[in-house]
Amino acid sequence: ILGYGFFGNCAGGLRTAENNHQYPCNGEIHDCGQLLTGCFWDMRKNLVAAGVSGYRDLISSWALNSVVLHTGDLITPQITADVLTLDDNDDDIFNGTPHSAQIIPAFQKHNMPAPSPQPLNWTFPGGRPNHASPTITTTFSANLSPSAGFAVDATSVKIGIDAENDGTYTLVSLTPLGGNLYQAALPSIPCNTVVRYYFTAKTTTGSTFNSPPVAPSAAFYAVSAAATTPVFADDFQTDKGWTASFSGGNIAPGLWKRGVPVSGTTNAPLTDFDSSGACYVTGNSANSDVDHTFILTSPTINATTAGNEVRLNYARWFHNGGGGAGDTLVVQASPDNGSNWTTIETVGPGGPGTTGGWIYMSSRLADFVTPTSTMKFRFLANDASPDNTVEAGLDAFQLLSTTCGNACAADFNGDGFLTGEDFDLYVAAFESGLPSADFNDDGFVTGEDFDQYLAVFSEGC
Repeated sequence: ILGYGFFGNCAGGLRTAENNHQYPCNGEIHDCGQLLTGCFWDMRKNLVAAGVSGYRDLISSWALNSVVLHTGDLITPQITADVLTLDDNDDDIFNGTPHSAQIIPAFQKHNMPAPSPQPLNWTFPGGRPNHASPTITTTFSANLSPSAGFAVDATSVKIGIDAENDGTYTLVSLTPLGGNLYQAALPSIPCNTVVRYYFTAKTTTGSTFNSPPVAPSAAFYAVSAAATTPVFADDFQTDKGWTASFSGGNIAPGLWKRGVPVSGTTNAPLTDFDSSGACYVTGNSANSDVDHTFILTSPTINATTAGNEVRLNYARWFHNGGGGAGDTLVVQASPDNGSNWTTIETVGPGGPGTTGGWIYMSSRLADFVTPTSTMKFRFLANDASPDNTVEAGLDAFQLLSTTCGNACAADFNGDGFLTGEDFDLYVAAFESGLPSADFNDDGFVTGEDFDQYLAVFSEGC
């Protein structure tokens, strides 16, 4: 109890941690603080009842460090996850933490539940490919883990592939590798084009879980190239010099902010796109909203790559609540350090991409501007009058240099080395009649292609 006698009664005080305050709290901060105090007090009682030694040190550590870990300035159930994260000992709060039996009930008592794991969880041990080979199939691993009490329908584990980049997906079964591990494959496609893909599976009870979650309306992209080199990449875990500004309206709720997403609604991102943790979100607080125009501008980037192609890649989120005439997300590029701007895309006011969900975009920069050493990029989230609920996000920003030419034409897998594996892969492609075996690029796979490949391979590189 804090402040005994504050109201003239020495048996009572100003505030008490022995309370039943519930989330969400709509009172002033001094009143809402008791919600958090109540959670910690009930957690303290649970730890004492369980005979946990050193409980005071644990609570002190969690209370202090959860402030550092927390994003935003609101008391939300994210704090439950923050405390579990601090208590965790194996990088997985969903399989229990050493004191989750005392932490979770205390927070649940105040309507601050712990995050629930998805029944099916997609992860990618070696990462998802952001580029594919123009000559051979690109393979990689996917892990599909069911949470406790759920099981995977093995016949439903598939990858959706859009090799034409026209929104039409072909579903292909993944190859089981044992346990929860599967092998996925992307087909070879012409150099400097993109293939979109997503993953899907069902539980044995028929519930479907995709990666990304809103697929196929949003999907992953891979650029086809013999080699790719990041010119500039930002997952927004650190500050690389982006600046936020606004034009008109109220600056407080809508300014672009970098951090772990904090949202009280599904209008704004609940998580980042690339699972690194942080991204940029307008406002980035519960029930924030864009009013007028809020601008996020990149640092100056050198995009000259000695003649190689450059692609602009990013994941965007946009929700405009039905959309007025000017409720848009505009993406622009400047070749002269911000003096002049060229529009790359405009999302909204209606149509696809205006109802939330991460969508990954990939564009050839030279289709809009000539890459220079003084490139800037900006993202403008607009809410024109009358006001609507407008939210925007940005993640996984990248300028990617792609090389289509191969210094060694016989290096069939494009790994920079000429080995027997290249020869075997070419023979397999030739025997299957694959377009990648058309070594002389005449549109036909014939013995002439084989003879030419053999001659180049024999000469070495």
